[in-house]
Amino acid sequence: MVEAAPKRKRRRFWVILLATTATVLTAAVAALPWMLGTPPVLRLLLAQANAALAPGAIELTGLRLSWFGTTRMTGLVLRDPRGKRVLVAPRASLDRGVWLLLSDRSQLGTLTLDGAALDIERRADGSIDLADVFGALLAEKPDPHPNPGPGAKAEADPSLEAKGAPMPSFTLRVVRGTLAIRSPELAEPLTAGRVDFTLQNPAAPGGLAWKLALANGVEAGTETLEVSGRCDLRARAGTQPDLELSLSGCRWPLAGSVAGVLARGRLDGKIEARRQEGHWAFGGAAKVLDLDAAGVALAGDRLRIDRIDGTWDLAQDAGAWAIRRFDATCPLATLAASGTIAETASASARVEGHLDLAALARQLPHALRLRDGLALERGSAHVRVDLRSEADAPQRLDVEARVSDLIARDGAKTITLRDPATLSASLTRRDADLRVPKLELKTAFLDATGSGDLDRGVTLAATFNFGEFQAQLRDLIDFGGLGLSGQGRLAANYRRAESNYVGRLAAEVRALRVVGLTSDPVARDFVRLDASASGPASESGLPLSWENARVNLNGDDVAARVSANTREGVTTVSANASVPYPFGAVDGRADGKLTARWSERLLEIDEVRLGLRPADPKLAARSINLAGKGRLNLGAGELTLGPIPGTAPGAIGLGPEGVRVRGLGQSASGRRVEASLVGDLAALDQASATWVGGDAHGLAGSWDVQITVEEGDQGRRNFGGAAKSLDLSLPGGDGKGRRVEGPIALALGGAYQVADDRVDLTSLVLASRYAVVSASGRLAEPAGRRVADLQGTLTPNWDSIKKLAEASIEPGASLTGNPRAFRIKGPISGGAAAEILKGLDAELGIDLAEAQAFGMRVGPAPIVVRCGGGRVAIDPIATTLNGGRVALKPEIVLDDPKGMALRLASGSTIEGAEINQEVSRRVLSYVVPALNDAAQVRGHLSVAIDRAEFPIGGSDGRSSNVAGRVDFQDVVFEPGPSAAPLLSLAGKGQTPALRLHQPVVLTVADGRVTQSGLVIPLGGSSRLELGGSVGFDETLALRAVVPVSGATLGDQAKLGQDLDGTRIVVPIGGTIAKPTIDARALRLALQELSKTVLKREVTRDASEVLDRIVRPSGESETPRSPDGLPATREAQKLGEDLLRRLVPR
Repeated sequence: MVEAAPKRKRRRFWVILLATTATVLTAAVAALPWMLGTPPVLRLLLAQANAALAPGAIELTGLRLSWFGTTRMTGLVLRDPRGKRVLVAPRASLDRGVWLLLSDRSQLGTLTLDGAALDIERRADGSIDLADVFGALLAEKPDPHPNPGPGAKAEADPSLEAKGAPMPSFTLRVVRGTLAIRSPELAEPLTAGRVDFTLQNPAAPGGLAWKLALANGVEAGTETLEVSGRCDLRARAGTQPDLELSLSGCRWPLAGSVAGVLARGRLDGKIEARRQEGHWAFGGAAKVLDLDAAGVALAGDRLRIDRIDGTWDLAQDAGAWAIRRFDATCPLATLAASGTIAETASASARVEGHLDLAALARQLPHALRLRDGLALERGSAHVRVDLRSEADAPQRLDVEARVSDLIARDGAKTITLRDPATLSASLTRRDADLRVPKLELKTAFLDATGSGDLDRGVTLAATFNFGEFQAQLRDLIDFGGLGLSGQGRLAANYRRAESNYVGRLAAEVRALRVVGLTSDPVARDFVRLDASASGPASESGLPLSWENARVNLNGDDVAARVSANTREGVTTVSANASVPYPFGAVDGRADGKLTARWSERLLEIDEVRLGLRPADPKLAARSINLAGKGRLNLGAGELTLGPIPGTAPGAIGLGPEGVRVRGLGQSASGRRVEASLVGDLAALDQASATWVGGDAHGLAGSWDVQITVEEGDQGRRNFGGAAKSLDLSLPGGDGKGRRVEGPIALALGGAYQVADDRVDLTSLVLASRYAVVSASGRLAEPAGRRVADLQGTLTPNWDSIKKLAEASIEPGASLTGNPRAFRIKGPISGGAAAEILKGLDAELGIDLAEAQAFGMRVGPAPIVVRCGGGRVAIDPIATTLNGGRVALKPEIVLDDPKGMALRLASGSTIEGAEINQEVSRRVLSYVVPALNDAAQVRGHLSVAIDRAEFPIGGSDGRSSNVAGRVDFQDVVFEPGPSAAPLLSLAGKGQTPALRLHQPVVLTVADGRVTQSGLVIPLGGSSRLELGGSVGFDETLALRAVVPVSGATLGDQAKLGQDLDGTRIVVPIGGTIAKPTIDARALRLALQELSKTVLKREVTRDASEVLDRIVRPSGESETPRSPDGLPATREAQKLGEDLLRRLVPR
C-alpha cells in the first residue's frame, strides 16, 4: 500500500501533463488563423508575396482568417512595376476558410472585391500594366529537368502530369466597382461608373467563362455595355480552344483618334464571334449613333452622321469563307458584300461600295479644299471588286473604280467633270503563278498602265503632269497660293528571282516649279528618284521580308541617299542628305548624316550629324554642326545621344550628359526629356549674325544649357532648365582688350498646362555680376500673345556696379541702393515696344540710395515706372544733389511717330546745388568752358527745365533735346590758362578771381550744348560775353565779345584813351581742354578797330601801331593809314607783341 501511492501520483502527473499539452496545442491551432492576421505575420506574408510578384507589388492593410468562416481583407492594392496603382479594393472576401483551403485544393472558392477601382493601361508597345503585376508569375520558367542528351535514360517529368491535372475551381467577382482603361487607340480613357464582373473556372469539364457589365448614368439602361464569353481550355495540343464572345451595347460612348481626327459616337446593338474546331464565325447587327468627328486633319470642319447601320453574317468552313450578308449604310456611303471566297472549289464573291461626294463635300468643304462659294451638287465614287475561282482555272480578281458625274455650281457658273478618274485592274493566280493581265488608271493628268507576270516581271509605266492636275481641279479645289507645274514619268518593275524577289522604281520630273510652299519659288530643272528592294519571296512570289533596300534622290541642288541591309536579324542603315536652306539671311545648305544598326527593338546609332553651312566657302567657319552617337531602345522606351569623342562642339554641341528621352512608346504621363548642350559663344555669335542677320556682338567664352521636360498627368508638362556662361566677355569700350562680363546664369522651373495653354512659372532666376532677378508667376498663350502675370525682385550687386561705374565713368563713381519688388501683368508680345507697354499693368523700379560721379552726390532716389491704362508713368523724383533739392517730373511718351521718348516735364528743377572743382571741370565746362581748368571754384547753381526729351530706340537720326535755364549763384573761380588769351585781349593779365551770378539760357540738341546770355564781369564796366555751343565730343564753336581798352596796349596806354568801350568779336574753336582763337577773324576785327581809331583822329604813332598790327605776314611795305601817315616802329613792335600774346604760334 505504501508503494502503490507513488505510482498513482506519477500516473496523475502524466495525465495532467498530457491534458495540458493537448489544451495548449488545441488553443494554438485554434489561434493560428488569428496569428496569421497579426501585423508582424502579415508583413512577413506580404514580403513573400511581393518577392514572387516583383517587380509588381501587393499591399494589404488588414487580413482576418478563420478555420471555417470567410476570409476577409481590407485595403487591397495592386501596383505595377512602375508603382502605379492598378487595382484598389477597400474590401475583399473569400468564401473559404483555412480548413477548406487546406483540405480541398480543387475548390478555391469565390473571391469578391467590393467597390474595387481598376485603372488599366495598354501601352504603345502592347504591354498591359495589369498583366505586368503578375508578370513574374506568368513568365516562362527554365526547365528544371533539361534534356541530358540522346543517350540518357528518360525520366518521368512531373510537369507532364501537372499539365494533365484539372485546374482548380475558382470564381472572381467585382461588385459595385469602377473602371478606367487607357490605350493609344483611345482618344480618351474608357470609363465606367459602375462595374460588375464575374470570372468562373468550374472544376467540372467545361471552360473559362466571364461576364462584364459596365454602366454609366443614374437611369437604368442609359449607357450600358455587356461583354460575355466562354473559352474551352480542354483543347488538344496544337489546336486552338473553342471560343465564344458576345458584346452588347446600349448607347455606350465610343471615342477614337486616327491621323489627327477625333471621333465620338455611341454603340447600340450586338456583336458576336465564335471559334469552333478552328473555324471562325462572325455575326451581329449594330449601329453607331451620333458620330461626330473633328480634328486638324479636317481643317476646321466637323463630320456628323446621325446613324451608321451594320449587319453581317460570316462563317469559315473547310477552307472557304461564306459571306451570307454584309451591309453597312449611312447617309454618305454604302458598302455591301456577298458570296463565297474559296481557293479550290468554284466560288464567287463581290464587294461594292458607293460614296456620295456631294453629301461629303457639304460637311467637309475645307478638308476637301473646295473653293469658297462653290457648291458640289452631284458626284459619286464607286468601287466594285469581283473574286472568282473555278476548279480548273486560275483564281481571278477584278477591280473597277471610278469617280463620275462631278457637277458643281459657283454662282451662275456650272462646272462639270464627267469622268475625272477611272481604275481598272485584273489579277489571276494559280498556285505560285501570279499574273497581272491588266492595270489601267486614267485621269486628265495621270496615265498609268501595267501588266506582266512574276517570272518575267510585272511592269508599271506612267506619265503625269502637275500643271494639268492643277488646271483640272482649279475650279473645284482651293489651292490657295500654291502653284504647280512640271511633267514627269514613272517606271516600276517587280519580279521573282528563284526564291527571292527584286523590285525597282524610277521616277523623274522636269521643269518642276512649286510656288507658295516657301517664301521663294522652288524650281528644279530635273529631279530623279530611284528606289529598289530585294529579299526572300513566298511560293506565290509575294515578299516575305526584305534584305536590301536603297533610295536615291537627285536634283539640281538636292541630294539624298538611303541604303539598308539586313543580315542575321541586324539591319544596317546609312543615310545622308543635302538640301538648300532658304530661311537664313544668307544662302546655305542643310546637311544630315546617319549610320545605325537595328536589332530586336534596339537601334544603335553609330553616328548622326546635322549641320547648316553657308553656300559661300569664305563663310565656312560660320557653319553650325551638331554630332552625336547613342541608341534607341524601344523595349525600354529610351533614346540616348551623347557627344562623339574627339569632336569639338563649335557653336553648338552635345554636352557630356547628351540627350536622353525616356518613356517612348508609353503613355505621355511617363515621358521625360533631358538635354545637355554646350558651345563656344564666339562661334555662336558669328553664326547667329550670319544666319539671322545683323552684326556680331563680339561675344566670347563658353556656354552650356541643361533642359528637362517631363510629361505629367492631365496634360501637364513639367520643365526645368539652367543656362550659364562662366567666362563671358565683350569687346572693351575703347576698342582694345576685352571686358569680362561673366559669370552669368539663368535657371527656371515650372509646368506647361496643355489644356489651358499656360506656363506656371514656379521660379525664374537670372544672375549676373551686376544683379539678380528672381520671379515667379504665369505666362498664358506662350506661343501667341504671351500674357504674363509675374512678380519678383530685382537685387542689384552694388559692389560690381560700383566697379563698372569706376571703369566706365570715372574712378570715383559709385552707386548704392536696395532690392526692389516688381510685377508685370499683360501681353508681352507684339510689334513695337510702345504697343507692348500700352497693354501692360506693371510696376518696375530701382531703389537708388546714393550715386556719386563727377563731383556730384545724389541722395536717395527711388525710380519707379508704372504701366497701366495704355500709359507709362514714372513717379516724380524728389532727392538731393550736392546739398540742393532736385524735383524731376519724368514721363514716357509712347505715341510719337518717331518712337518712344523719355521727357522731363516743365517744372523739373534743381535748386541750390553746390558747385565744386570736379563739377565745374566735368560738367559745367560744357556751359562755361573757362571752368575746365579754373581753380578755387565755389558757389551754387539752379536749373529750371522748360523741355527735355531723350529718345528711346527709334530711328538712328534721333537725338536728345533739352531747353531750360541755368542760374549761377555767386560762383567764384580763378581762371585757368585756357582763359588767358581772352583776358589778355581785354587787358586783364592777372585776374585773381571772377564771379558768375546770372541766368544762362541753355539748349541741348544734335549732340551739342548751346548757351546764350553768359556775361563774365571783368571789373568796372568791363565784361566778357560768351555764346555758342560745345559738342559732346568737347569741340568748341563759340563767339566771345571782348572789350578792348588802353590796358590791352600795355605800355602804350596813351593810345587807349579813345579805345575805352570798344569791343571786338573773337571766334573760338578747338576743344575744351585746348581752345584756339581764330587768327584770321581776329586780324579782321583789328582792321575794323584800326579804322575806328583812325576816324577818331588818334595820333600818327597810334595809326602806325594799328597799321603794323594789320599788316599781313610777309609784306615788306610799310602800311599806310587812310590819310597816308606811315606807322612808327614803336607801334609796329606793339602790334607784334599783341598778336603774339593772343594767337600763339
